[in-house]
Amino acid sequence: MKKNILFLILLSFISIAGQAQVKPVLGTASSFTVLAGTGVANSGSTEVDGNLGMAPGNNLTGFPPGTIRGATHIANAIALAAQDNLTTAYNSTAAQAATQNLSGQNLGGKTLKPGVYKFDGNTSFTGDLTLDNDGNPEAVFIFQIGGDLAVANNATVLFQELAKPRISNVFWQVGGNVTIGSGSYFRGSIMANQSITMSTGATIQGRLLSRAGNVNLTNNIITIPTDLAITKTKSAGINNPELYSVGENITFTITARNLGPLDRTNVRVNDALPAGLSYISSTTTNGSTYNPSTALWTISTLPNGATETLTIVTRIISSSTDFIVNNATIAGDGFDEIIENNRATVNVCVSPSNPGTIAGQTSVCINSTGNTYSITPID
Repeated sequence: MKKNILFLILLSFISIAGQAQVKPVLGTASSFTVLAGTGVANSGSTEVDGNLGMAPGNNLTGFPPGTIRGATHIANAIALAAQDNLTTAYNSTAAQAATQNLSGQNLGGKTLKPGVYKFDGNTSFTGDLTLDNDGNPEAVFIFQIGGDLAVANNATVLFQELAKPRISNVFWQVGGNVTIGSGSYFRGSIMANQSITMSTGATIQGRLLSRAGNVNLTNNIITIPTDLAITKTKSAGINNPELYSVGENITFTITARNLGPLDRTNVRVNDALPAGLSYISSTTTNGSTYNPSTALWTISTLPNGATETLTIVTRIISSSTDFIVNNATIAGDGFDEIIENNRATVNVCVSPSNPGTIAGQTSVCINSTGNTYSITPID
């Protein structure tokens, strides 16, 4: 009897574990902020941060006065391929096993953990919905809605403050139409079978993807977070790869990367040389510019998947502590929700300027923060 109970418990655990949600793969549709089946209609000063497309329809109105900071693809091969990829993602998302069935319930006022939440018919959303990823920023949230999704005015999708979920990991698969109310703040990628309507002043951080309908906009802001990253390395020391001396030259190599999914403009890298380092020269790739006076490296456009490199040659002129700490940061136009890779730090371990005769090791750099030390000459 005990063995049977244990077997049933184990079987239940395996069944629950087997229901873990899988992040939908959007394919080429991921490069679109707005993608429609029949057309896109805008009224007012809507801002689309990224690419806009439609297929098989070709009806685009309201741009200008609306602005598109990206490419426009109307009933061409790129838009058609994106629609095909959207259909594949839509169907695979709809087929995932539900973690919980919330049919008939209002999403507002709920705090939900990662999972697949199913609604058999129409669904309403009033007030605030909080997504709590249990400290895992890569956790996936999927909402399967069989009918229409109606988001009330001033509704908000909130993220738990600690280890916020990634917007790119939140998906709304909707079998009918989607209406986002005025003044609402929505997050995630909407994959709708029919039309999507953004009411006046609504904002979404994510995507509006309609398979067979229209996307209707009115004074909205639509943006996809795009991940910019920076790394930094230093040349090896003359006598020791990790030990440097006053008067020695050291070269820093800074690499800026766009991890996507959108192109980014006006990318700025700040690399102010700390005390103890003197600027000698610099080189950049592909026409980007570095101004040593302002310590600003400017890249006018950094396409999705692209990499640019800045090399700075410096001389160590002094060291008041055992470490010289050199930081670089990156930012661009648009929203970047992954900030952990927006900063790079290199520590330079410098020997004392005039150590005289020292007992023991000449290097006093022990950890990444530096240490207080004293040197006693041997008589």
